[in-house]
Amino acid sequence: MGTHEVWKSVSQNLFLVFLEKFSSLPEDLNLPQPYFLATIFATKEELAIEQELDLFVNELLDKGVCYFVCGGNGGERLHDWVDETIVEREIDQNIKEPEDGHILTTDLIEDSLKEVVWFALNAAQPTEHYIKHKPPMVFFILNSSPYLSELKVLLKDLTIGSL
Repeated sequence: MGTHEVWKSVSQNLFLVFLEKFSSLPEDLNLPQPYFLATIFATKEELAIEQELDLFVNELLDKGVCYFVCGGNGGERLHDWVDETIVEREIDQNIKEPEDGHILTTDLIEDSLKEVVWFALNAAQPTEHYIKHKPPMVFFILNSSPYLSELKVLLKDLTIGSL
């Protein structure tokens, strides 16, 4: 498994990105649409380095993320960081979201991995501005994550809606 292997599953609308660390987002992450939904599984320990977390969140925002689904025991920290980053970008960089295009975030730290995957694939819907682009779902996970093997099993023979 390479550092930035991108695994495409089921259709052109579902991707799994394996990362060495959260600051190592592939520069050549070319998705079929200008926007995408991101589901990120992380532990508190994986999110301990604030510079990496900040770089990761800003890169995702720059690449067109329109919805963050945050899972794992680090999900609440990630969710809070994303919300703060969006506000900081609006204030410091004058980066405004379109009127009908708010970037949504949710954390599902109380839910099992299976429930988070189900929510990401069946319930996470971006706002009207983004939905017309039919954004794909991209799962981001570290190669060393304790959630990796279970996530691979859940996505292996995925039929949307059957989890």
